[in-house]
Order: sequence, then C-alpha cells, then structure tokens
Amino acid sequence: MRVMAFKRVAVLGPGLLGGSLGLARQARDLGETRFWGRSEEKVAAVTAAGFFASTELAEVVAGVDLVILATPVEFYEGFAEELVALGGDFAVTDVGSVKGAVEAGAGRVFAQAGVGFVGSHPMAGSEQGGFDSARAGLFEGAACLLCPSEGSDALAEELGEFWTAMGCVVTSMPATS
Repeated sequence: MRVMAFKRVAVLGPGLLGGSLGLARQARDLGETRFWGRSEEKVAAVTAAGFFASTELAEVVAGVDLVILATPVEFYEGFAEELVALGGDFAVTDVGSVKGAVEAGAGRVFAQAGVGFVGSHPMAGSEQGGFDSARAGLFEGAACLLCPSEGSDALAEELGEFWTAMGCVVTSMPATS
C-alpha cells in the first residue's frame, strides 16, 4: 500500500492535529478525509469546512483504508475495541505523544484482532486547540516518530510515506524506548 492507497482516511477527533491532517490531505489532493466527532457541534464545524463528518463511528469508518486516532490517548483502547467490533479492512495509527501506554492498550487490542497498527507521534501543534485552529501547513518540517511493533514493518513504511506527504520528517523507534 503506497501513500496514494490511503484514498479514504477516517480521523477520529477533529481537533488541532486531526483537523490539520484533513486540511493537509485536502490541500495536497490526497483523497477523502472523513471525521468522527463526539458532539454535533464538533461535527458541524468540520462539515462547514467541506468534509464528511458524523458522530456515528460506523458511518465514518465504512470503507476507509486508514483510521487515525486523534483524541486524547486515554480513549484509544476503547476506540480499538469498537473498531475491532465493527470490522473492516483498514490500518490504524494515532497522533498521541505517549507510545508505551498506547502500544500496551490499543496496540494490544489491534494485534489480538489482526488489525495493522503502528503508533505515530507527529511533533506538531500549538497552544490552541480545536478545528478552528487547524491549518494545512501544521506538519511542514515537523518531526514524526513512528513506533512499529514486531511484524509491522510494511505498514510502518507506508505510514512513513503518508507522514512525509504531510510534510513531516520521519524517524522510527520502538514504542518502549
């Protein structure tokens, strides 16, 4: 799967990082980005910007190639369980700053279900949050750390290409380092 194979991406969490991912993909014409938001208010802001967005997880992830967890990390394991229950042929990554806990929680759930998961940590952001603060150039020149686990090298390579296309400089290291 090359970066262009990620034609349909679901971002769970339309905040600064998630929203910026959607805007960066849109600016680069890299395919469809769909958003899940926990409230109608968050969904309305994203929809007003021209994206498909919903509070219904199944609706957002149907037919996507990649799911990106962009909520606070304490929700990742619950999302992992929901995504596994929904099924689908997609890979998963995240934008969280901690990796060991993510690998032990969501990563374990995905591994047990045979869902491809590689943690990502794009080192970008600002003191502001929310979709209104998102911008297409947020990832330009930012470092992005990929944390592949055993057997995920091919997906890590694909995600490296994905993050490079977003403007990041990509490095890999184990989640537990």
